[in-house]
Amino acid sequence: MIYGLFIILLSVPSGSFLPEDDVYLSRSAASWAQDLPNADPQVRRAAVFAMGKLGKHSLPHLPVLYRMLLDEQMPAVRRVVADSLTELGTQSPDESLTCYLKAWPLEKELNIRRQLLTAMGKLGERASRAEPVFVQSLSDADIPLKQQALWSLGQLGKVQEATVFKVSAFLTEPDIRLRREAVTTLGNLGAQSQEVLVPMIKTLTDRDASVQEQGVLALRKLGPLASASIAPLLSVAESKQAEAPLRQAALITLETVWPTGAKEPAAWERLQALVKDADVEAVKQTAMQVEKKVGALRK
Repeated sequence: MIYGLFIILLSVPSGSFLPEDDVYLSRSAASWAQDLPNADPQVRRAAVFAMGKLGKHSLPHLPVLYRMLLDEQMPAVRRVVADSLTELGTQSPDESLTCYLKAWPLEKELNIRRQLLTAMGKLGERASRAEPVFVQSLSDADIPLKQQALWSLGQLGKVQEATVFKVSAFLTEPDIRLRREAVTTLGNLGAQSQEVLVPMIKTLTDRDASVQEQGVLALRKLGPLASASIAPLLSVAESKQAEAPLRQAALITLETVWPTGAKEPAAWERLQALVKDADVEAVKQTAMQVEKKVGALRK
Protein backbone atom coordinates (compact mmCIF):
# COMPACT_ATOMS: atom_id res chain seq x y z
CA MET A 1 0.00 0.00 0.00
CA ILE A 2 2.78 2.44 0.95
CA TYR A 3 4.68 1.49 -2.21
CA GLY A 4 1.57 2.15 -4.29
CA LEU A 5 1.15 5.58 -2.71
CA PHE A 6 4.82 6.32 -3.42
CA ILE A 7 4.31 5.45 -7.10
CA ILE A 8 1.24 7.72 -7.26
CA LEU A 9 3.19 10.62 -5.78
CA LEU A 10 6.01 10.09 -8.26
CA SER A 11 3.51 10.18 -11.13
CA VAL A 12 2.22 13.66 -10.18
CA PRO A 13 3.86 16.26 -12.47
CA SER A 14 6.22 18.67 -10.75
CA GLY A 15 4.35 21.78 -9.64
CA SER A 16 0.88 20.16 -9.67
CA PHE A 17 -0.92 20.19 -6.36
CA LEU A 18 -4.36 19.57 -5.00
CA PRO A 19 -6.58 22.52 -3.99
CA GLU A 20 -5.72 24.15 -0.67
CA ASP A 21 -1.94 23.92 -1.29
CA ASP A 22 -0.19 27.29 -1.31
CA VAL A 23 0.79 27.05 -4.98
CA TYR A 24 -0.95 25.90 -8.14
CA LEU A 25 1.17 24.97 -11.15
CA SER A 26 4.22 26.29 -9.30
CA ARG A 27 2.69 29.74 -8.77
CA SER A 28 1.38 31.33 -5.59
CA ALA A 29 -1.95 33.12 -5.22
CA ALA A 30 -0.13 36.46 -5.23
CA SER A 31 1.57 35.53 -8.50
CA TRP A 32 -1.69 34.50 -10.17
CA ALA A 33 -3.38 37.66 -8.88
CA GLN A 34 -1.03 39.74 -11.01
CA ASP A 35 -2.74 38.25 -14.08
CA LEU A 36 -6.28 39.12 -13.03
CA PRO A 37 -6.26 42.58 -14.72
CA ASN A 38 -4.45 41.29 -17.84
CA ALA A 39 -5.81 42.55 -21.17
CA ASP A 40 -5.95 39.01 -22.58
CA PRO A 41 -9.19 37.29 -21.49
CA GLN A 42 -7.53 33.87 -21.71
CA VAL A 43 -4.88 34.99 -19.23
CA ARG A 44 -7.53 36.43 -16.90
CA ARG A 45 -9.54 33.24 -17.16
CA ALA A 46 -6.54 31.07 -16.26
CA ALA A 47 -5.75 33.29 -13.28
CA VAL A 48 -9.30 33.14 -11.99
CA PHE A 49 -9.35 29.36 -12.39
CA ALA A 50 -6.15 29.12 -10.38
CA MET A 51 -7.71 31.21 -7.61
CA GLY A 52 -10.46 28.63 -7.28
CA LYS A 53 -7.90 25.86 -6.97
CA LEU A 54 -5.90 27.72 -4.32
CA GLY A 55 -8.80 27.79 -1.86
CA LYS A 56 -8.11 29.73 1.30
CA HIS A 57 -4.86 31.13 -0.14
CA SER A 58 -6.91 33.17 -2.63
CA LEU A 59 -9.00 34.86 0.08
CA PRO A 60 -6.82 38.03 0.21
CA HIS A 61 -7.59 38.56 -3.48
CA LEU A 62 -11.37 38.21 -3.23
CA PRO A 63 -12.06 41.95 -3.70
CA VAL A 64 -10.59 41.69 -7.20
CA LEU A 65 -12.74 38.66 -7.99
CA TYR A 66 -15.81 40.48 -6.68
CA ARG A 67 -15.13 43.40 -9.02
CA MET A 68 -14.62 41.01 -11.92
CA LEU A 69 -17.95 39.33 -11.21
CA LEU A 70 -19.60 42.74 -11.56
CA ASP A 71 -17.50 44.35 -14.29
CA GLU A 72 -15.94 41.62 -16.46
CA GLN A 73 -17.28 41.92 -20.03
CA MET A 74 -16.41 38.41 -21.22
CA PRO A 75 -19.06 35.86 -20.17
CA ALA A 76 -16.56 33.00 -20.35
CA VAL A 77 -14.36 34.76 -17.80
CA ARG A 78 -17.31 35.71 -15.58
CA ARG A 79 -18.40 32.10 -15.56
CA VAL A 80 -15.03 31.01 -14.23
CA VAL A 81 -15.16 33.81 -11.65
CA ALA A 82 -18.50 32.46 -10.45
CA ASP A 83 -17.10 28.91 -10.47
CA SER A 84 -14.03 29.88 -8.45
CA LEU A 85 -16.06 31.84 -5.90
CA THR A 86 -18.33 28.82 -5.56
CA GLU A 87 -15.28 26.61 -4.96
CA LEU A 88 -14.54 28.61 -1.82
CA GLY A 89 -17.90 27.57 -0.36
CA THR A 90 -18.08 28.07 3.39
CA GLN A 91 -14.62 29.66 3.42
CA SER A 92 -16.09 32.74 1.76
CA PRO A 93 -16.54 35.74 4.08
CA ASP A 94 -19.96 37.16 4.83
CA GLU A 95 -19.49 40.10 2.45
CA SER A 96 -19.42 37.70 -0.50
CA LEU A 97 -23.21 37.47 -0.32
CA THR A 98 -23.49 41.21 -0.86
CA CYS A 99 -21.45 40.85 -4.04
CA TYR A 100 -23.56 37.95 -5.29
CA LEU A 101 -26.77 39.87 -4.67
CA LYS A 102 -25.40 42.85 -6.60
CA ALA A 103 -24.37 40.64 -9.50
CA TRP A 104 -27.65 38.72 -9.65
CA PRO A 105 -29.91 41.37 -11.31
CA LEU A 106 -27.09 42.37 -13.70
CA GLU A 107 -26.27 38.88 -14.91
CA LYS A 108 -28.08 37.75 -18.06
CA GLU A 109 -26.14 34.56 -18.81
CA LEU A 110 -28.22 31.61 -17.65
CA ASN A 111 -25.31 29.33 -16.76
CA ILE A 112 -23.75 32.06 -14.61
CA ARG A 113 -27.05 32.73 -12.87
CA ARG A 114 -27.22 29.06 -11.95
CA GLN A 115 -23.70 29.24 -10.59
CA LEU A 116 -24.54 32.32 -8.52
CA LEU A 117 -27.40 30.41 -6.91
CA THR A 118 -24.95 27.64 -6.05
CA ALA A 119 -22.42 30.10 -4.63
CA MET A 120 -25.06 31.71 -2.42
CA GLY A 121 -26.44 28.36 -1.31
CA LYS A 122 -22.98 27.21 -0.23
CA LEU A 123 -22.94 30.00 2.33
CA GLY A 124 -25.63 28.09 4.21
CA GLU A 125 -27.50 29.99 6.91
CA ARG A 126 -25.42 33.09 6.16
CA ALA A 127 -27.29 33.41 2.86
CA SER A 128 -30.68 34.08 4.49
CA ARG A 129 -30.88 37.46 2.73
CA ALA A 130 -30.88 35.61 -0.58
CA GLU A 131 -34.13 33.78 0.17
CA PRO A 132 -36.19 36.19 -2.01
CA VAL A 133 -33.82 35.56 -4.93
CA PHE A 134 -34.16 31.80 -4.51
CA VAL A 135 -37.95 32.06 -4.32
CA GLN A 136 -38.07 34.31 -7.38
CA SER A 137 -35.98 31.76 -9.28
CA LEU A 138 -38.60 29.08 -8.63
CA SER A 139 -40.76 30.85 -11.23
CA ASP A 140 -38.07 30.82 -13.91
CA ALA A 141 -38.70 28.89 -17.11
CA ASP A 142 -35.36 27.07 -16.87
CA ILE A 143 -35.72 23.78 -15.01
CA PRO A 144 -32.04 23.45 -13.94
CA LEU A 145 -32.21 26.99 -12.52
CA LYS A 146 -35.33 26.11 -10.53
CA GLN A 147 -33.66 22.91 -9.38
CA GLN A 148 -30.65 24.90 -8.18
CA ALA A 149 -32.91 27.38 -6.40
CA LEU A 150 -34.59 24.52 -4.55
CA TRP A 151 -31.20 23.15 -3.49
CA SER A 152 -30.07 26.56 -2.27
CA LEU A 153 -33.23 27.03 -0.22
CA GLY A 154 -32.50 23.73 1.47
CA GLN A 155 -29.14 25.05 2.64
CA LEU A 156 -30.64 27.98 4.57
CA GLY A 157 -31.74 25.92 7.56
CA LYS A 158 -34.86 28.01 8.11
CA VAL A 159 -37.07 29.91 5.68
CA GLN A 160 -40.39 31.73 5.70
CA GLU A 161 -43.45 29.51 6.04
CA ALA A 162 -44.73 30.77 2.69
CA THR A 163 -41.48 29.55 1.12
CA VAL A 164 -41.99 26.07 2.57
CA PHE A 165 -45.37 25.89 0.85
CA LYS A 166 -43.86 27.08 -2.44
CA VAL A 167 -41.29 24.28 -2.21
CA SER A 168 -43.92 21.67 -1.35
CA ALA A 169 -45.87 22.64 -4.48
CA PHE A 170 -43.01 21.19 -6.53
CA LEU A 171 -43.74 17.72 -5.15
CA THR A 172 -46.38 17.36 -7.88
CA GLU A 173 -44.28 18.79 -10.72
CA PRO A 174 -44.18 16.67 -13.90
CA ASP A 175 -40.38 16.92 -14.02
CA ILE A 176 -38.69 14.24 -11.90
CA ARG A 177 -35.69 16.46 -11.14
CA LEU A 178 -37.88 19.09 -9.50
CA ARG A 179 -39.91 16.60 -7.48
CA ARG A 180 -36.74 14.93 -6.24
CA GLU A 181 -35.06 18.22 -5.32
CA ALA A 182 -38.18 19.55 -3.62
CA VAL A 183 -38.54 16.63 -1.24
CA THR A 184 -34.81 16.74 -0.47
CA THR A 185 -35.12 20.44 0.32
CA LEU A 186 -38.06 19.88 2.63
CA GLY A 187 -36.08 17.24 4.47
CA ASN A 188 -33.21 19.69 4.92
CA LEU A 189 -35.53 22.39 6.20
CA GLY A 190 -37.06 20.07 8.76
CA ALA A 191 -40.61 20.10 10.08
CA GLN A 192 -41.18 23.85 9.91
CA SER A 193 -44.77 23.19 8.95
CA GLN A 194 -46.76 20.06 9.70
CA GLU A 195 -48.95 20.83 6.70
CA VAL A 196 -46.20 19.73 4.32
CA LEU A 197 -45.87 16.33 5.98
CA VAL A 198 -48.81 14.91 4.02
CA PRO A 199 -47.40 15.81 0.59
CA MET A 200 -44.00 14.53 1.71
CA ILE A 201 -45.54 11.18 2.62
CA LYS A 202 -47.20 11.07 -0.80
CA THR A 203 -43.77 11.00 -2.42
CA LEU A 204 -43.47 7.41 -1.13
CA THR A 205 -45.94 6.44 -3.86
CA ASP A 206 -44.30 8.55 -6.57
CA ARG A 207 -44.03 6.84 -9.95
CA ASP A 208 -40.25 7.38 -9.93
CA ALA A 209 -38.12 5.31 -7.55
CA SER A 210 -35.52 8.08 -7.08
CA VAL A 211 -38.22 10.43 -5.80
CA GLN A 212 -39.45 7.71 -3.44
CA GLU A 213 -35.90 7.26 -2.19
CA GLN A 214 -35.50 10.96 -1.46
CA GLY A 215 -38.87 10.93 0.27
CA VAL A 216 -37.71 8.09 2.51
CA LEU A 217 -34.51 9.96 3.38
CA ALA A 218 -36.32 13.27 3.95
CA LEU A 219 -38.77 11.68 6.37
CA ARG A 220 -35.86 10.10 8.22
CA LYS A 221 -34.50 13.58 8.96
CA LEU A 222 -37.79 14.53 10.64
CA GLY A 223 -37.59 11.70 13.15
CA PRO A 224 -40.67 11.05 15.32
CA LEU A 225 -42.28 14.22 13.93
CA ALA A 226 -42.97 12.08 10.86
CA SER A 227 -44.66 9.27 12.80
CA ALA A 228 -47.67 9.57 10.47
CA SER A 229 -45.48 7.95 7.81
CA ILE A 230 -45.13 4.62 9.65
CA ALA A 231 -47.81 2.79 7.65
CA PRO A 232 -46.75 4.22 4.27
CA LEU A 233 -43.12 3.30 4.97
CA LEU A 234 -44.20 -0.25 5.74
CA SER A 235 -46.02 -0.33 2.42
CA VAL A 236 -42.78 0.53 0.64
CA ALA A 237 -40.92 -2.14 2.61
CA GLU A 238 -43.59 -4.73 1.75
CA SER A 239 -43.71 -3.88 -1.96
CA LYS A 240 -42.36 -6.69 -4.13
CA GLN A 241 -42.16 -4.26 -7.05
CA ALA A 242 -39.66 -1.99 -5.26
CA GLU A 243 -35.91 -2.63 -5.32
CA ALA A 244 -34.44 -4.16 -2.17
CA PRO A 245 -32.28 -1.08 -1.25
CA LEU A 246 -35.35 1.16 -1.28
CA ARG A 247 -37.30 -1.30 0.86
CA GLN A 248 -34.40 -1.52 3.31
CA ALA A 249 -34.11 2.27 3.44
CA ALA A 250 -37.83 2.50 4.25
CA LEU A 251 -37.35 0.09 7.15
CA ILE A 252 -34.41 2.07 8.55
CA THR A 253 -36.47 5.25 8.35
CA LEU A 254 -39.32 3.44 10.08
CA GLU A 255 -37.03 2.89 13.04
CA THR A 256 -36.22 6.63 13.14
CA VAL A 257 -39.77 7.95 12.92
CA TRP A 258 -41.28 5.47 15.42
CA PRO A 259 -41.99 7.49 18.60
CA THR A 260 -40.68 6.21 21.92
CA GLY A 261 -43.40 4.35 23.74
CA ALA A 262 -45.81 4.20 20.76
CA LYS A 263 -47.36 0.75 20.43
CA GLU A 264 -48.84 0.99 16.89
CA PRO A 265 -50.12 -2.63 17.08
CA ALA A 266 -51.13 -2.93 13.41
CA ALA A 267 -47.77 -1.59 12.23
CA TRP A 268 -45.94 -3.84 14.67
CA GLU A 269 -47.70 -6.89 13.29
CA ARG A 270 -46.80 -5.89 9.72
CA LEU A 271 -43.17 -5.50 10.71
CA GLN A 272 -43.15 -8.92 12.36
CA ALA A 273 -44.71 -10.41 9.23
CA LEU A 274 -41.85 -8.99 7.17
CA VAL A 275 -39.35 -10.58 9.52
CA LYS A 276 -41.05 -13.90 8.99
CA ASP A 277 -42.09 -13.83 5.35
CA ALA A 278 -40.06 -11.23 3.42
CA ASP A 279 -39.42 -12.47 -0.11
CA VAL A 280 -35.89 -11.00 -0.23
CA GLU A 281 -33.25 -12.06 2.27
CA ALA A 282 -31.69 -8.58 2.53
CA VAL A 283 -35.09 -7.10 3.37
CA LYS A 284 -35.73 -9.83 5.93
CA GLN A 285 -32.39 -9.19 7.64
CA THR A 286 -33.01 -5.44 7.80
CA ALA A 287 -36.53 -6.05 9.12
CA MET A 288 -35.06 -8.22 11.89
CA GLN A 289 -32.68 -5.46 12.94
CA VAL A 290 -35.42 -2.84 12.89
CA GLU A 291 -37.83 -5.12 14.77
CA LYS A 292 -35.29 -5.38 17.60
CA LYS A 293 -34.81 -1.60 17.83
CA VAL A 294 -38.48 -0.72 17.45
CA GLY A 295 -39.31 -3.35 20.02
CA ALA A 296 -37.13 -1.48 22.50
CA LEU A 297 -38.93 1.77 21.66
CA ARG A 298 -42.35 0.20 22.28
CA LYS A 299 -41.56 -0.74 25.87
